[in-house]
Amino acid sequence: MPFKLPEVWDAEKGQELLSLKGHTSVVSSVAWSPDGKRILSGSGDNTLKVWDAETGQELLSLKGHTGHVRSVAWSPDGKRILSGSGDNTLKVWDADQGQEFLSLKGHTGKVQSVAFSLDGKRVSGKDDSGKVLTWNAMTGQLLPAADPMPEAQNAEATSPDGSLRAFIENDQLKLVRLPDFIEEQKRARLFLERLARSVPEYHRRMAELYEKSGDHFAAAFHRRRLLAEKAEEKPK
Repeated sequence: MPFKLPEVWDAEKGQELLSLKGHTSVVSSVAWSPDGKRILSGSGDNTLKVWDAETGQELLSLKGHTGHVRSVAWSPDGKRILSGSGDNTLKVWDADQGQEFLSLKGHTGKVQSVAFSLDGKRVSGKDDSGKVLTWNAMTGQLLPAADPMPEAQNAEATSPDGSLRAFIENDQLKLVRLPDFIEEQKRARLFLERLARSVPEYHRRMAELYEKSGDHFAAAFHRRRLLAEKAEEKPK
């Protein structure tokens, strides 16, 4: 049975540009470097490989894991590489020389997904039991369990230019434009905060706004909230 190979395709034409040959077992994870010039792959042969994205030339072969390399990631500055393996460890590597920088232990199951924080200061891994652990990316210090990274928990990823975010929700892959996503979250958070406290003036203004826009359902909702809050303000 042939092994699966990392492949590069033309995103507009759908044509195969490169087939990267070098791994001796199934390839289960790949990642582009932030500058788009290199490709990282992880394999069941327990190695990671770095490839030239233009020529397909193998630049580095990183050896150190004793289990299937199931997940790989680049640091935001492109200087470090992160890997997660079936040997229950994460490893941080130098992306230019291929030297192992840190070996992070703590998981009791196979590490299925890994991620750098957006500032590159933390790394996280999630194992096959669902447990998420986070470390200081420079010292290897294990951080409190209350400080998990959503990137590793939910298999999230941000595009190199910071404009798009991909994530898994209800077993579906979703892609959102990040400024819009953040703005929508902000609006939702402000809305819930306003509903949590008594603000009749807010509901009056919102009712008028929705009445002008023709959204009578939303207008009626705010009118009901306004009447309820006014009733609560009346002396007993």
